Amino acid sequence: MAHSASDDSTITPNVVAAAPRRETVDNLVTRELEPSDFERGFVKLLGQLTTVGDTS
Repeated sequence: MAHSASDDSTITPNVVAAAPRRETVDNLVTRELEPSDFERGFVKLLGQLTTVGDTS
């Protein structure tokens, strides 16, 4: 599933594109977190995969 950058993005796409990557995976799109991701529960999901500090 492809995702296009929305207007509430906090980091410009060229910064994300310049970030080092360990490997390239076909059909995988990464992007920075957006403010609306908090409402969608993505931070809670990431908390199950890694350690997340206080986000409030």
